[in-house]
Amino acid sequence: MHPFFFVVYLPLSLATATNFTQVFEWNELDYEWPSEKSRTQALEDGSFIQKNIDPIHIAVYETRIFLSLDKYDGIPVTLVSLPTSSASTAPPKLNAFPSWDLHEYGHCDKIESSRGLQVDTVGRLWVLDSGSKNCKAKIWTINLSNNDQTELIHRLSFVGWVHDLVLDETSDGTFAYISRWGEKHIVVFNFERNQSWIAYTQGIAVFSIALTPKDQEPRHLYLGRYPSKELYSISVAALRNGTRTAYPKLIGNWTATNSYRMLMDNHGTMYSAFWERNFIHVWNTSQPFQEQHFLEVGKPTTILPFTFALDSTGTFWLTLFNDKETKPRCSLLKAEVGAKPYSISDSPTSEVSAISSTTITPNCACEEKQTEESFNSALIGSLAFFLVLSCIITLWLTLRIRKLRNSTEQCNADAVEMEIPTLPNPVSPEMVHEEIENDLYGVVTARALPPRIHSTFCYASVVSPPISPSEQFENRRGMAPFNCYVVFLCLSVANAVNFTPVYNWQNGMDYEWPSEASRKKALKDKTFKPENIEPRFMAVYKTRIFLSLEKKGIPVSLVSLPTTSASSAPPKLTPFPSWDKYNQLGRYCTKIEAARGLEVDATGRLWVLDNGSNNCDAKLRIYNLEKNDELELEHRFSFHGSTNDLVLDQTLGGYVAYFARWNEEHIVVFNLQKNQSWFLNTKGIKWDGSIALAPKNKPRELYISKHDSTELFSISVEGLRDETHSIETKPIGRWTASPTRMLMDSNGTLYAAFWSKNYIATRKTTQIFQEKRFNTLEAGSQNNNWPFSFALDSSGTLWMTEPNERSYSLLKAAVGASSYIYDYPPTVATVATSTATPTHPTLNNGRNITGKLQTDSSTQEDFSPSATTVTPYCPSCEKELQKEGSPNSALIGSLGLFLVLSCTFNLWLTLRIRKLQNSNEQRNAGAEEMEIPTLPNPVSPEMVHEEIENDLYGVFSAPAPRPRL
Repeated sequence: MHPFFFVVYLPLSLATATNFTQVFEWNELDYEWPSEKSRTQALEDGSFIQKNIDPIHIAVYETRIFLSLDKYDGIPVTLVSLPTSSASTAPPKLNAFPSWDLHEYGHCDKIESSRGLQVDTVGRLWVLDSGSKNCKAKIWTINLSNNDQTELIHRLSFVGWVHDLVLDETSDGTFAYISRWGEKHIVVFNFERNQSWIAYTQGIAVFSIALTPKDQEPRHLYLGRYPSKELYSISVAALRNGTRTAYPKLIGNWTATNSYRMLMDNHGTMYSAFWERNFIHVWNTSQPFQEQHFLEVGKPTTILPFTFALDSTGTFWLTLFNDKETKPRCSLLKAEVGAKPYSISDSPTSEVSAISSTTITPNCACEEKQTEESFNSALIGSLAFFLVLSCIITLWLTLRIRKLRNSTEQCNADAVEMEIPTLPNPVSPEMVHEEIENDLYGVVTARALPPRIHSTFCYASVVSPPISPSEQFENRRGMAPFNCYVVFLCLSVANAVNFTPVYNWQNGMDYEWPSEASRKKALKDKTFKPENIEPRFMAVYKTRIFLSLEKKGIPVSLVSLPTTSASSAPPKLTPFPSWDKYNQLGRYCTKIEAARGLEVDATGRLWVLDNGSNNCDAKLRIYNLEKNDELELEHRFSFHGSTNDLVLDQTLGGYVAYFARWNEEHIVVFNLQKNQSWFLNTKGIKWDGSIALAPKNKPRELYISKHDSTELFSISVEGLRDETHSIETKPIGRWTASPTRMLMDSNGTLYAAFWSKNYIATRKTTQIFQEKRFNTLEAGSQNNNWPFSFALDSSGTLWMTEPNERSYSLLKAAVGASSYIYDYPPTVATVATSTATPTHPTLNNGRNITGKLQTDSSTQEDFSPSATTVTPYCPSCEKELQKEGSPNSALIGSLGLFLVLSCTFNLWLTLRIRKLQNSNEQRNAGAEEMEIPTLPNPVSPEMVHEEIENDLYGVFSAPAPRPRL
């Protein structure tokens, strides 16, 4: 053992010396190769560079030590094992663990780049794997007590570095908390549910991580900030409950920066090693923060000089690495410290029972949520059924009132037509004598025509007074819903927007090829399938239209065409900016691969989102259309795929772009002046990528639609501009369908097209959410998932592509509003480009090709991947679920409200019908008691003469009683 190895261990501020014993010493580390031939071959082809072997993490279980090696060039295996002791004087070689066959960089189902290591209480080795550029990070478990049975238990949702992990074994399951180098979040993984999610740390970039002992509840997670001396803590209870936002609390400051490795023992003592420092410090977490020396060696010889771990016997194992040419290169030391790993409790009675790796405990929160969702679904179905039934009853009652009104009017009309005479008053003696006198003295008078009454089934109308205007109005109120619908329909037709056809591609779209031979070759080798040309996004500037096309079976995904053409034939699509700017074989990341969202700013620059490919990251390109389509900027992100649409926010400090990624839980923000981008967490809400921005002359809100949902949310752009890492989302309302594209005009009208729907809807953002159909636009193919692409230009013209089976049409209409871009005066002030260190790492700077860790904070990637799950785990998440509210609550409330209103209206209609029926019955009853005489037959001259003769000759006979009406 070299004399410079010494430590002072002060767990309780009592200086007691701890003696380290050297176990092994290597002048050169090497693998235990399958054969000498394979080693020689690896040395010759460069797949093995011996000097690049560099241990970065360690774990110990019984008689075996496990090391993860940094993934530099020439490192074929990154997880190895060696014995804790050896009978030989020569140091052991490193054995590929669990075998050579399970290691291959670039193979997503094998170990590629192992990082943090932990052994749980049931003898499983947990291995973090950073993956590769084409493979996502993942978590492995290797059952050390069962023949090293290896299992890939989880793939994380991102590509990129993972650093270290700690295990939280509870009676409800095992949680892993993972730190990522310099990222402003931690990853939480639940073993039983096989789910992971992101917990954001309020802008604090996390490096090292440690967990308080198992029997010290409530447990806390300690985070070493990068690049900083600061040490923070987080309550583990919130992480277990599925929180997406953690609130770190500052504990203190180490004496050195960049704590890259922290370790907790079961007494609550924390050990910490620092970047490029030759010492390890300790802190007793049960006391106020005060660090003390534990180990100090000579001058530091590497960036990460130490790896260390505790075993179950209370032994502290340590590797000391030297990357200089001096010998030894690596030493393995051990010391008895009387403390065990944090996962082992001091009290035997508090040990957590072994958790079978094949047993999955049911999640009560999931069951409760599923029960609630089932109940909500049943309730929604019931409400919808009764609402439809109520509407049918409303229609029937309305028609019933209409029938009664028509019947009454018909009876009144028929009464005038009937030929049943009657006298205006009952026949009196005076009238008879008048007839006699007229006959005797020859006085003939013309009698007025008697009025007519209608037939007996509706005669009551004759004796009833005429219907007043107020009663007529009451009788017609039953038809109010129908009349309102007719008026609304007429207004809709009156307000229709007329679209003018510009082009019609009857046989589908095609490119302007360099030559006919190149087109034939593309058809032959199937790199071009004409039927696959499908416009996705559109932008318009002056006399040019730009379209991004769905990247499947086509060579070019960004094209342009003129707004007008002298030819009767529709123009062909011209690749923008040229054919040679496209990556057709997936080899060149500097070329356009899969264009998506398009936007033109007020200065004439075209912004293009590029999805990238499996081998290339997503990009943002800016072309100056006023300078011969010159490429002004290319910004690379740290991810590939999942981009959709973007919007531009013009501020005094320059342009800021916002876009959401498909099915991800964050929004990407890009600042043009700084040429930097960052991610903002949206608290578990995943987006579908359709996005819009309010006009500049109004309080600026970002409108964004939820993934696989009709819900629409808004976000204040103030929280996006100032780089807040936790933003508030506000629900606005629900569309009738899930949108594919949204567009805002300068008046604050939001346009939306929907998945597989053949209409476009609008809403006024200055009013309460109310969706309206835009025009009577019902064209388009119902079978097309993405039927429309549209854009507004600066002159107030709406341009739109519309599919119809295999053909496409380009339409335009004057809508009297320009794009939201053009309603703001040009910026008169200029802001000098800041040279200060940015507060957020950029996403597009240097790529780690060889696997070496980057040390410049300005080059760290700031990537916030989406959460794999958003469901809280424990019953204590009930409060969070209550705060967030059920996604169906608004629908249930709306259906209930409309059902109550419909039932109330039906009750009013029923009472109205009853009133009309009672009124008619009363009129009929009154008519039966009125004395309106009538003759059994019409009055004839013979009957009059009979009366005269009786009077002259004294023949008096009692007339027969007359029947009464």
